[in-house]
Amino acid sequence: MKLELPFDEALELLSNSYRREILRLITIKERYAFELSKLLNISQRAVSNHLTVLKEANLVSSEKKKSDKGPDREYFFLNRSVILTLTVAPNLFLATLRDLDDNVSSPFASITPELQLGSPQHTTYDTVIEEGIELLPQIKEGLALLEVQQSKLLRAYQGLRNHIREILTENEFSSQEIRVLLLMVEHDGEMTTEQFIQALNVEETDIPSLVNSLIEKGVITSEMYRAVSGKMAYKFVLLQSDS
Repeated sequence: MKLELPFDEALELLSNSYRREILRLITIKERYAFELSKLLNISQRAVSNHLTVLKEANLVSSEKKKSDKGPDREYFFLNRSVILTLTVAPNLFLATLRDLDDNVSSPFASITPELQLGSPQHTTYDTVIEEGIELLPQIKEGLALLEVQQSKLLRAYQGLRNHIREILTENEFSSQEIRVLLLMVEHDGEMTTEQFIQALNVEETDIPSLVNSLIEKGVITSEMYRAVSGKMAYKFVLLQSDS
């Protein structure tokens, strides 16, 4: 089971250039600590400290293997593949961290359906080079197209958020109320107490001060529901006019 890695922790973890370089090196092949210390030109103790941090974040794992040159060595390798993105623009801040799952169904999954890295049929120099010449430019082009599409979607996302914010401001909603309403719109019009806590990084006792004014205005309503744990909890629903 993969451990959750909050975005802020991931950003802090990757802010260190040595840890980024360790990750880069072990994406190429598994390495042992002394080898990494030589490549990075830092002490083995420093490398071990960085590796401990990466292991605690569940980005790196290790395994002891026999060595022809002495005692067994502990080799370190990448434990998970993640995508970390940060988008900052006027009235737009998106920070996401997700695992890269090759099996996730996606409209873009068919860009290179024939690509099977490490497949037995591609074992010779000629065949693997031929495959690379045929497919790598396609993949690179596909990634470029995805970047263009992502930019268009982000602009649309930003534009619609700004439009909603302007209308809500004209209707004399406070900045806090607008923040809550935008969040609820992005969650299909309803959120649980737990979702508010996670999204806004607040305590459960802070929730009433966030939603009470909107409940009083008849914009949202609260209702009880039974959570997965079996306990009763609150859910807040965005009300829409019949017109």
